[in-house]
Amino acid sequence: MKTNFPITEHEVLVSKDRPLVTKTDLKGVITYANRSFIEISGFTESELIGKSHNMVRHPFMPEAAFFDMWRSLKADQPWQGMVKNRTKSGDFYWVHAYVTCLYENGIKTGYMSVRSMPSDAEKRAAQALYQAVNQRQATLPVSLARPGFSLAQLGMLFCLPILLLLIGLCWLVPGVWILAAALMLWIAGGVWWLTRQTAQGLQQAASALALFAEGQFSQSLTPSGFREMKSVLMRLESMRINLRALLADVVMTGREVAQAAQTAKLEAQQVELRSGKTAEEITRIAAALEELSVSVEDISETTQRSELSANEACQQVSVGAQKMTQSKLANDAVSEQVRMSCTAIGELNAVAQQIESITAVINQIADRTNLLALNASIEAARAGEHGRGFSVVADEVRKLAESTGINISDISQAILALRAQVLATQAQINTVSLSSEQANQQIDQTVESLDSLRQSSALIVIAAGEVANMLAQQVKATTDVAQSMEAVSVLTEENHQGIQRTKNCATQLQSSAHSLHLLLAYFEKSL
Repeated sequence: MKTNFPITEHEVLVSKDRPLVTKTDLKGVITYANRSFIEISGFTESELIGKSHNMVRHPFMPEAAFFDMWRSLKADQPWQGMVKNRTKSGDFYWVHAYVTCLYENGIKTGYMSVRSMPSDAEKRAAQALYQAVNQRQATLPVSLARPGFSLAQLGMLFCLPILLLLIGLCWLVPGVWILAAALMLWIAGGVWWLTRQTAQGLQQAASALALFAEGQFSQSLTPSGFREMKSVLMRLESMRINLRALLADVVMTGREVAQAAQTAKLEAQQVELRSGKTAEEITRIAAALEELSVSVEDISETTQRSELSANEACQQVSVGAQKMTQSKLANDAVSEQVRMSCTAIGELNAVAQQIESITAVINQIADRTNLLALNASIEAARAGEHGRGFSVVADEVRKLAESTGINISDISQAILALRAQVLATQAQINTVSLSSEQANQQIDQTVESLDSLRQSSALIVIAAGEVANMLAQQVKATTDVAQSMEAVSVLTEENHQGIQRTKNCATQLQSSAHSLHLLLAYFEKSL
C-alpha cells in the first residue's frame, strides 16, 4: 500500500454543509473533484485530476479497510465507513465516506465517493478500531452484505411444505383435515410474514421518498428485508447521498454566484464611474491636444521666421567678415606706407644732420674768412693809398663772410627746427604704426569672432531647420493623436454604454442569484 508523507498531528475539520465529492475511473484515477474536496485537500485541481486517489490516503488507515471497500465495490454494492485522509501539508481530516458505483447505459464506468462530517463519537470509535487493527489486536467487520432470500426463493420456500403435504396426503388420507389445517396455518403465517416484510420495506421506502419530496436528505436509510427490497433501499440510500452531495454543490455554487454577482455589480459600478472619468479626461486631453497643435503650429511658424533671420544674420556675418578682411588689407597697406614714411623721414633726418655738419664747416670758413678780411683791412690801412683797393676788396669779403655767417645761422636754426619736426613726425609715425598693428590684431580677433559667429549662425540655421522639421512632424503627430483621441472618445462612449449594459446584466444576475439563494435555502437546512 502506498505510504504518503509527511504527516502531522493537526486535524482539519470538515464543514457539515459541504460534502466532499470525488469521482474515479475503474482503476481509482480521479476524474472529478468538487471545490470542497480541492480546498480541504490542499492540492490544486490540476494536481488531483488524472492522479490515483490513494494520493490522499493517510498512513494510519489499515489496508484491510480498503480491501473491504474494493470487495464491496467489485460486488456492485456501495461501501460506507470512516476514513482518515491526509492533506498536501501532512494534516489529517476524518470523513464518513459513502462510495457507490457509477453506471452508463448499464455498464459500470467508475466510482463516486461522497464524504461528510462525522461526529466526535464516530471519530473516537474509528480511531480506536483502526489502531487496534494496525496492532493486530482486532479485525474489521465485513461490510459486504449477504444477498438474502429473493421473493421467488421465499415463494418456493413457502410452496415446498404445501408440496410435501400434498405428497403426504397421498399416503395418509385419514388425516387430511389435520394436514389441511396445518397447511392453512402455514400459508397464512407465510403470507402474513411476507406481507409484513414487504410492508416494512415499502414503508421505509415511502418514508424515504416522503423525506426526499420534502427536500430532507440528512436522514440515512438502513437497508433491510428480503433481497429485492434491500436492493431498492440501497439504491434509495445511494440516491439520497448523491442528491445530498449534488445539492450541497449547488448551494455552494449558488453562494459563489451570489457573491460573484454582487462583486460584478460593484465592479461594474466602479468601472462605470472610472469610464465616465476616463471619458472626461479624454475630452480634456483632446482639447489640450488641439490647443497644443495650435501652439506647435505657431512655434513652427516662429521657428521658420527664426530660421530666415538666422540665414540673414549668417549672410550679414559673412559680408562683415569679408569687409573686415578688406579693412585688414587696407590697414596693412597703410602700415606699409607708414613704415616707408618712417624710413624716408629717417633718411631725411640723416640728410639734415649732414647739412648741419656742412653748415658748421661753412660757418667755420666764414669766421676764418671774416678774420682774414679784417686782417686784410688792417694791412690795407697800413699800406695807405696803395692798399685802398685791397681794402675795398677786404671789406666786401668781410661783408660776404658776415652775410654768410648770418645765412648759415638761419640755415642752422631751420635745420634744427626741421630735425625737431622730423623727430616729432617720426614719433607720431611710430605711434601710428603701433596703432596700426593693434588695429590689425583687433581685426584678426574680429575676423575670428565673426567666423565663429558665422559657424554658430550656420549651426543655428541647421538646428532651426531640424526644429522646424521636428515641429512639422510634431504637428502631424499631434493631429494624428487628436484624431486617435477622438476615435478613443467614441470607443470610450461605446464602452461606457457596454459597461452600463454589463451593469444591468450584473443587476439581473444578482437578482437571479438572490432568487436562486431563496430557492436553495429550503434545501440548505436539510443538508
